[in-house]
Amino acid sequence: MTATSTSAAAAAARKPRRPTPLASRGLPLVNSYTGFALVAWTVVLASSLAWTLHLVRSGIHELIIQTAQTTIEKDLAYRRWGSGHGGVYVPIDPSTPPNPYLATLPERDLTTPAGKRLTLMNPAYMIRQVYERASETGGVQGHITSTRPIRPENRPDEWERSALARFERGEEQVDSVQLLRGEPYLRYVRRFLVEESCLKCHAAQGYRLGDVRGAISISVPLAPYLAIQRRQTLPLKAAHLGLWLLGVTAILATERRSRQRKRESEREEQERRSLEQQLHHARRVESVGRLTGGIAHDLNNLLSPILGFSSVVLEELPPLDPLRPDLEEIQRAARGARDLTRRLLAFSRKQELRVEPVDVAEVVEGMRKMLGAMLGEDVRLVIELAEGMASVRADRAQLELVLLNLAANARDAMPRGGTLRISGREERLEAESAALALSPGQYMELVLEDDGMGMDEHTRERIFEPYFTTKEFGKGTGLGLSTVHGIVKQLGGAIAVASAEGCGTTIRILLPSTAASARRSVEPGLDLPRGGERVLVVEDDPAVLRFVTRALGGLGYQVLEASSPDAALRLAAGGTRPDVVVTDVIMPHMSGPELVRRLADAWPGLAVLLISGNPRGELGPDLGGTRPLWKPFTPLELACAVRRAIDEGRTPSRSA
Repeated sequence: MTATSTSAAAAAARKPRRPTPLASRGLPLVNSYTGFALVAWTVVLASSLAWTLHLVRSGIHELIIQTAQTTIEKDLAYRRWGSGHGGVYVPIDPSTPPNPYLATLPERDLTTPAGKRLTLMNPAYMIRQVYERASETGGVQGHITSTRPIRPENRPDEWERSALARFERGEEQVDSVQLLRGEPYLRYVRRFLVEESCLKCHAAQGYRLGDVRGAISISVPLAPYLAIQRRQTLPLKAAHLGLWLLGVTAILATERRSRQRKRESEREEQERRSLEQQLHHARRVESVGRLTGGIAHDLNNLLSPILGFSSVVLEELPPLDPLRPDLEEIQRAARGARDLTRRLLAFSRKQELRVEPVDVAEVVEGMRKMLGAMLGEDVRLVIELAEGMASVRADRAQLELVLLNLAANARDAMPRGGTLRISGREERLEAESAALALSPGQYMELVLEDDGMGMDEHTRERIFEPYFTTKEFGKGTGLGLSTVHGIVKQLGGAIAVASAEGCGTTIRILLPSTAASARRSVEPGLDLPRGGERVLVVEDDPAVLRFVTRALGGLGYQVLEASSPDAALRLAAGGTRPDVVVTDVIMPHMSGPELVRRLADAWPGLAVLLISGNPRGELGPDLGGTRPLWKPFTPLELACAVRRAIDEGRTPSRSA
């Protein structure tokens, strides 16, 4: 609702935006550290699985090699046994015909006495038949081979020939996986050296003891072993997958906790900055309050004779006197200065408020014409007040000032016209509101909405600061909304602002409601109340003393003057008793309340009127329940206050 000019709004829009908290930026699923942890954990588990599978495969491979070696050792044992016994005679049948390569032996074939024909089976023949039988079952298969075989079937195949060549270069064994008849086999071949028993048959080939005679080639089917390997690797893979999932879950949970801690840290940081801003604002308010409190007394003392004497002289001048316009201009200037001082004091919450039950609906309706005239023809005023609203404890004049200031800002925010809507209703807070700093209870809510240009966030955060304005130089003091804020807070209420550029502004005011009935406002009469009582005026400022003395004397009172508390005490010692004492509150060497207490000892039941230019909270001594008359005041206000003090005859208690 502030009157933000186009240039100011544009300047605010060009301001660099504040960094957005990380919690509200839409972060990726994981940050870089979490991504690195996930990759590292995956690499570790994958490496562990790969190494474990390698160990399983290596173990299976060693088992197959061991099987092949055991087979060879068994076959060699059979061969050595046969060689050591010169061979074995077996019956001749179609599957075991005589060995043509042993035809030179005279005893190759024998006939038993029973007529059974036998043939000599040398070790090579024995092992060959064993391998042939094994090939029929599909189990471990063997083959005796050599680069110079006697039997053609013992010629090496391509793989065996390569292995035999490697044996010639010094290697002892060779193995690899090969496909035989479409099935995977581990082929293992180990060199076979010439032994003493071998020379019986192979010496003619030129072999000597220790030469590489050939090799025994073993082919082990891999299917059973691969099945064992699968049974071992499946649990390992499942276990590693479970470990990987647990690790990923832990990493992501850590990431979530980290994000939560980061959000909490950011929230705490935002709250800390908010509290720092509030503290900074409170300190500024306090410093301005101290400043206004310090100058209030002197300024109000200066304004009192200006406003008072001009009023007195105006009462004495004829209606057509040429000096009247000048005096009226002086009075307007003095009243303007008094209003400015009161606005400063209201902002600093040190202005004395005349708090009483006030009907807000009556106040708003009573100001309808004034608000309409101030808003002008381009702004439509809409007032929507709920029926039967409770009263609030407030100062009627200050509440009117709040409405005027807010309406003025709304008007300035709608240079091309618009609508100002004022609504009111009762509101109950069931729980404490941290945002509004209000306790649970019943409140009266007053809402002012306009459809003006609105405010940006930077402007909205500063609208209650004293002397902050977005209006052009000379068109605003920057005290309007700060005054509103001070008055509302002093009345125990809260004020909230919602606004956005181009979307208007809504100001919400909550004031504690009361069940007490509001008194209707009564305009004071123009006739000054007069009297003939004796009045003792104690004032250390000569100009204020002359004004009060002249004003009361002109009303028929018998006035006794005292320029200091000591002078007043001397009058009391002389025995001259007044009907009422009018005394300043702050005076050198002795305060007004202290003087009143000492005068009350000499004159019990003495009526008292305290006058002061200082705001509440800066008066020093306790006033004992007496309401001061605040400077600057007019003769009418002075006359009414003196009359009321005499009629009530109230004296501060001694205990005050």
